[in-house]
Amino acid sequence: FVYARNLDAKTFDPHFSAQFSERYVLYLIFNTLVAYDKDFNIVPDLARSWDVPGDRQAITFKLRPGVKFHDGTDCDATAVKWNLDRVLDPSVNSPLRGQIQPPLTGIEVIDKTTVRLRTSLAWRPLLAALGERPGFIVSPAAVAKYGKDFGRNPVGSGPFKFVEWTPDSRVVVER
Repeated sequence: FVYARNLDAKTFDPHFSAQFSERYVLYLIFNTLVAYDKDFNIVPDLARSWDVPGDRQAITFKLRPGVKFHDGTDCDATAVKWNLDRVLDPSVNSPLRGQIQPPLTGIEVIDKTTVRLRTSLAWRPLLAALGERPGFIVSPAAVAKYGKDFGRNPVGSGPFKFVEWTPDSRVVVER
């Protein structure tokens, strides 16, 4: 698969991505908690289902079991919590933080395939935001391994694995 683009990326770390040109590669390498269908309805991705209680101040996600990141580590509820905590952490300084906070107040791992997000108020945009950059789930082990260079060595669980990035030239991924 080959496509042309007129802008290079600055990073392939979705938690720091701010350029439109990066999105196409991000969707190849990473999964999001939820996705959009062709009519922009929110549909399952890593989360196979979710439940919103009557007060609408929480969302409990049931994740697909057995999902692995491209580095072989588990893409489970603990990884989802780590990712959302990373976006929310003021010391990380993710430009995406404002898309999910202040309403998102906490993330709780219930079991390996269940994670609950708590909010300070009923907030409809949260579910939609999780189908975009704040909801891309990266490998915590790869972030620990690559540190600030993770954006040049992205590891996700999406349909394609990152192979190579030659700035201003090409990005190579493999199925």
